[in-house]
Amino acid sequence: MKIAYLINQYPKISHSFIRREILALEALGLSVTRFSIRSCKEPLIDAADQEELAKTNIILDVGIIGLLVSLIKIAVTRPNRWLNALRLTFKLGWNSERGLLLHFAYLAEACVLVSRFSQLNISHFHAHFGTNSAMVVLLNHVLGGPAYSFTVHGPKEFEKVEAIGLPKKIDCASFVVGISSYGRSQLYRWCNYNEWNKIKVIHCGLDESFFSHAQQPIPEELRLVCVGRLCEQKGQLLLVEAASKLVSLGYKFKLVLVGDGELRAPIEEAIKSDKLEGDDSDDYYQFSLDKTAGVSVAWSSSESITVELLDSNKTLIKSLSGTNIYDDDVLFDNLKAGTYYLHLLTGNNTVSNYDVELFVGPTDNVDNASQTPKDLGDLTATSVTQSDYIYTYSGFSDSDTYSFTLTEASVVDFTWTDGVGDNTNIYLGSGFGTFEDLLPYYNGDYEETVSYQRTLGAGTYEFTIDYKYISNAPASYNLTLTASEAPDAGNSLGEAQDLGLFSYSITSPLTIPIFKEFSEVVGGDDSDDYFKFTLDNTVGVSASWSSSETITVEILDSNGTFIKSLSSNHNDVLFENLNAGTYYLHLLTGNNTVSAYDLVLQVGPTDNVDNASQTPKDLGDLTTTPFNQSDYVHGNRIQDHDIYSLTLTEETVVDFTWTDGVGDDTRFQLWSISPVFATFNYFYNWEDEETVSYQETLGPGTYRFEMWGSGPVYAPASYDLTLTATPTGNTNDSPTDITLSNTTIDENEPINTEIGTLTTTDTDAEETFTYSLVAGEGDTDNSLFTIDGNVLRSNAIFDFEAQETYSIRVETTDSANNTYSEAFIINIEDINESIATLDIDDNGALEPQDYNLINLYSSQLDESEFYFLINNFSNDLIGKNSTRTDASSIFSYLNEVGEILLDIDGNNKV
Repeated sequence: MKIAYLINQYPKISHSFIRREILALEALGLSVTRFSIRSCKEPLIDAADQEELAKTNIILDVGIIGLLVSLIKIAVTRPNRWLNALRLTFKLGWNSERGLLLHFAYLAEACVLVSRFSQLNISHFHAHFGTNSAMVVLLNHVLGGPAYSFTVHGPKEFEKVEAIGLPKKIDCASFVVGISSYGRSQLYRWCNYNEWNKIKVIHCGLDESFFSHAQQPIPEELRLVCVGRLCEQKGQLLLVEAASKLVSLGYKFKLVLVGDGELRAPIEEAIKSDKLEGDDSDDYYQFSLDKTAGVSVAWSSSESITVELLDSNKTLIKSLSGTNIYDDDVLFDNLKAGTYYLHLLTGNNTVSNYDVELFVGPTDNVDNASQTPKDLGDLTATSVTQSDYIYTYSGFSDSDTYSFTLTEASVVDFTWTDGVGDNTNIYLGSGFGTFEDLLPYYNGDYEETVSYQRTLGAGTYEFTIDYKYISNAPASYNLTLTASEAPDAGNSLGEAQDLGLFSYSITSPLTIPIFKEFSEVVGGDDSDDYFKFTLDNTVGVSASWSSSETITVEILDSNGTFIKSLSSNHNDVLFENLNAGTYYLHLLTGNNTVSAYDLVLQVGPTDNVDNASQTPKDLGDLTTTPFNQSDYVHGNRIQDHDIYSLTLTEETVVDFTWTDGVGDDTRFQLWSISPVFATFNYFYNWEDEETVSYQETLGPGTYRFEMWGSGPVYAPASYDLTLTATPTGNTNDSPTDITLSNTTIDENEPINTEIGTLTTTDTDAEETFTYSLVAGEGDTDNSLFTIDGNVLRSNAIFDFEAQETYSIRVETTDSANNTYSEAFIINIEDINESIATLDIDDNGALEPQDYNLINLYSSQLDESEFYFLINNFSNDLIGKNSTRTDASSIFSYLNEVGEILLDIDGNNKV
């Protein structure tokens, strides 16, 4: 069984109980996939948490665009379920204290999960906490995801039951966990009694290994240690109050509070006001070594503390001060066999919480635990060698940083050998130009020695040797650096700097492309730079650069004849497939502007699609004739992933099948351009596979898909792609007509008055349509009208005497984005606006007049019921309107010549 856990933030320093729960399930043979809505902002100190982080899928890593794409995709592919989830989102979000907007975010996060669980074959979701994580798994379930359960911790869930929709979450869950009997009793209150059997109690416990630690002797002084989040639910302020009373009674008592939280400031203030701080002025730790080793001490603290390393006589060896919460500083020294002490202090009465870690490993000859570069001085043709160990473990990162100086432009050779199975990297640091962020040079598991050359101008540079793996044994390396005079790029073809022969073979197995990198200046007096290179077979050549100003790079043939060019100052790639022969790169600014630049020349496999420039290869209208394409993709220094576009004229099942080379790892992504309605998931062809087929039913429109290669340290991957299109026969024709049920409206009607209903004529059965006012012939008065669904409404109060007719243009769109538009004339009806004048005498009676039609108007200020009575002077009822509760009532009565009496509610004579 494969299950998944979802937590709002995981891993987290305060969520170790969840980690233990997951590991216990895995020990029972279950496969557990970890999901977290967001990353934890706090630094992870525990090595186990760091390992969990590498196993955890962060939902919000997809970004806002990824959330929107998942939302749209599920709406299109699962419309009924999506509408059900949307209704539930409105229902629960409307009454929530967090509002609708956040609940829409929960819906988008649930859509991301839907896309993931089908790929991972997950059969059950479990969420911790009955708040947002439980909401996401509930919506995921409504969208068609697997069954779910969740653990309620309280007390927050019990304080805001309705606001978080807890009853609905319980109702839809397979089971619900309370962490105590009290929690179970609270859950019973919020579900039907016939659901009580799904409420379980699972306590948060400790592993058996926790109790196997050697017991520490009980100290003579009274001591209480409380570990937990500093919050009102834990009640640590009561402990501070109790400690104050014990001290006032003369007891020697020590209270240790371990944790952090929203009540930290009030607790610290209470400690200060009760004068309880400053009693624990020093902390000492003793440790022994049986051989020479490198010792590192790292810590994080609420206040600045000093950490001292002392020898067996408690003589100071080394010290370092700070909080180091967001710092990489580490107290380090190589120590011989013997006994040593760590001394921690604030140096004043300030109280500080701290976490400290002691790490014992190999000696560090460079001493870069403190991140201070080891200066190699002026680099010359005389080799400089260095041997050391590097590692990344449990929050410690010992990466060796060096600096060197060049007095003139030079070619620097970096050569290093690492241990068997080790994987080390070189990162170029300050002074190396913008390419330093793009590529660390790797010495992979399968390699022993790597050499890398870089042309650099005069100046001071830094580089770092780092270790790829976390929590593995340290890696050893032997490094050699040499510097030789850099040939100057020539100012003409005849003086071109010769980069030599590039020999790259497009035969299996492919190797990593060849790179040449160099830094130079062009412009001003040095108006042109020329580089010469030779190829021994047909290959793909890419040139990429970053420069302080815009420069033009040209590819020329052996005669200096122009082949291709590109102007830019960063990121763009100039690419061409070239046959065997001699070629030139010509760099210039084209004016007196001087520009520094870093240039990378890459020689690798040919590119049949030419997507180094990221321009899609258009396959045109895809038909039943299969399309075939073979090419190479890779993720190296100049990334090449192949982009294609295709067009479908009718609903079609498209089969994407591709075969990659032995050991290659390729992936595929598809999304639509027009209509923009879906982004489809990645599909992978892993190393242990050869052929992958994927079918998608697509409506009419234009689509785009990409083929991607492996990561940046791997050789290019080959692939053979076949596309087959099979029409479903479900063609979607365009609408042919629009009708409007009514084209007239009385003058003086209020805004938003309904005029008529729009109907579309279409040969497709059960089609749906949307309507809009559009520009075009007859659109003169569009702004005076609105469309609500399929109802045309007024957006103004019309006056027949001012204008009798208005013109609008309406467009209907079907589900396949086919459209039809038509102009309509709206007529304004003239209304008799003469009003009979009622003359009322002093006694409230109407003066005798001849009336054919009497309109009676009443303005009611409140919402009570009212009606009109029309009586003659004999008080005989001759007319009555129906009882009304709206704010105005109109009653028309055709009256013979005579006298009438107006009476409102039978009381107030008018």
